[in-house]
Amino acid sequence: MQIKSITDVRGNRSVSWSGQGGRTYSQQVRVITDDPTMGMRAVAKALSFRVGDSYIHPLTTTPTEWDYGSYLQGFDLKEEGDDGKQWLCTLNYGQFNWAEQGGATTEAASDGQTSPFSVPPKVSFGSARYERECHLDNKGKAIVNTVGDPYDPPLKRDDSRGTLTIVRNEPTFNSQYVQTFKDTCNQDVFLAIYAPNTVKCADVVAEREYHADYGYYWVVTYQFEIREFVTDASNNVIYAGWTEMIPNSGLHELKTPFDPTQGKKPIILGGAPATKPVLINQNGVYAPGADPYYLKFQLYPLQDFSKFNFADDLLTVSSVPGGGGS
Repeated sequence: MQIKSITDVRGNRSVSWSGQGGRTYSQQVRVITDDPTMGMRAVAKALSFRVGDSYIHPLTTTPTEWDYGSYLQGFDLKEEGDDGKQWLCTLNYGQFNWAEQGGATTEAASDGQTSPFSVPPKVSFGSARYERECHLDNKGKAIVNTVGDPYDPPLKRDDSRGTLTIVRNEPTFNSQYVQTFKDTCNQDVFLAIYAPNTVKCADVVAEREYHADYGYYWVVTYQFEIREFVTDASNNVIYAGWTEMIPNSGLHELKTPFDPTQGKKPIILGGAPATKPVLINQNGVYAPGADPYYLKFQLYPLQDFSKFNFADDLLTVSSVPGGGGS
């Protein structure tokens, strides 16, 4: 059983252009088979039309026009006559791209199937507001009082962190595995844009869905929070991604500079031990008037975010302009 011929049919072609519906086309071909017992599904599969194919006309000879921005949405196959060998196929085109948006990127598309795993991930950006302790002002200058001591408690400011959300269809979901990524930061460059230790995985959640051809799958949502490196005009680091920077301060100093093995002693101010933290220099001793020395602490573990298997160009890929056609 096979198809003997496919020919273009005139007399019922149509086109519609509108702002809401875009460019839609409808055209027909006549299909002749060699066996009246050849079923509808077998004929449809033998045609090998795939949802997502760009519009061309005619279909069976050298095309004289095409539209790269209008795609095959589906086709209707209707039996003609009573010999069981002749069929009329109507193809309908529109501007929804099944290949790029609907998951029709495999050979299964010619069998009327779309794959949930071929649908590109959805990406969205936003922000989340928190508070952040400030030890440096917006020019990188230490926030201290007139005698050089830090404020206790420190000043605070709004910390509107950027957020990145990626939603992707996946065949399985391992909640214990993804738990190892929560509240961790990227150890390497992430998505070809973000420097190491600037992106924190805030959460990974999943919802189970059902697909008629593939069964159950998971819609997985990845939520990230972003803290970029911030520098002043002199390129001094004010905020170092997810590394916390705090001034070296306390109530004690080393008995011997540079040597913590010799123990510590209270810092004496005005003949009495200090009751509030004062700045301590890099040597571990109280040095009034000196520039503050900042300690850096990595509070969040670093993880290999490449294990998420996101395409490196996920945030930079651009669409091919729809040039229409002749």
